Amino acid sequence: MRAACPFCHHPHEIARSGSYGCGRCGGTFAVELPPEAAPPAGLPVAAPPQEMGPLAPPPGRAPPPLPAEPTLPTGFARAIASVIASPSRFFRAMPREGGYERPAFFAAMCYLVSSPAGYLAIWLGARLFGLDYEELSGLKELARLTGESAPPIPFGALLGWGVLCSPIAGVVAVLVTAAALHAGTLVFGGRTARFEATFRVVAHAAALQVLNWALVPIALGGALAGSLSGAPDGARLGLSVASNVASMAFLGWAAAVAAIGLREVHGLSTLQALGTVLLPLGSLFCCAAGIGLVGVATLR
Repeated sequence: MRAACPFCHHPHEIARSGSYGCGRCGGTFAVELPPEAAPPAGLPVAAPPQEMGPLAPPPGRAPPPLPAEPTLPTGFARAIASVIASPSRFFRAMPREGGYERPAFFAAMCYLVSSPAGYLAIWLGARLFGLDYEELSGLKELARLTGESAPPIPFGALLGWGVLCSPIAGVVAVLVTAAALHAGTLVFGGRTARFEATFRVVAHAAALQVLNWALVPIALGGALAGSLSGAPDGARLGLSVASNVASMAFLGWAAAVAAIGLREVHGLSTLQALGTVLLPLGSLFCCAAGIGLVGVATLR
């Protein structure tokens, strides 16, 4: 019989009723199994098994403590570094419950800190290489699609609007992503944790948003390489290609971190966790491709 630790939800194989110790978090819990039926008359009865002590961690390896959730200001930076550098250890020790407010606040702060990076990369690319800022930011394309001419939007106004909206948009994205991934965990057999645990994984995986600041030197480096190549419009193409490739790489890294978190929290195998992450991403990609094709056909 399998039973989950009530403190960290780590599954254990239980042979009989009694008190057990979790080898992961060190907590102690009791398990009461239903009484077994008496053997038929005439059959030999096995000797009762010896008392089994608590499940102890491997020799020389102490169980990791359950840390308090990250708090600002020092805990915030430490949590980001831990998620990026050692996600498996972080999610193994992460509390599975305790409310939605603090994980949501952590994700909102990560989106708030990272939001100026993309705008700054576009603005610096336009200033240093003589590019059209409105074209790089998509404002001209938006005006062309809507058929409306609008006055130029200053960089400060666009930056301020993006920074103000990023925490709200980030928390909504975390909630929707957590719902999709939790459905995926049910498909692949992860039933040892609740939706709150999945939400906490996705919220803390938002720590990788701070890597968006790496887009600034990457995008400018791409623009410089395109400018030196001598190709027509090389600086704009170089900036666009470099920033898009870096964004896709960061997205793949975030998906891998989320898969590690789901594996640790829900007791999935690595392949099951990857399938849980790739299933909604594949569905989202197909939907976006379909919407894009319909939009192109409509414009034509």
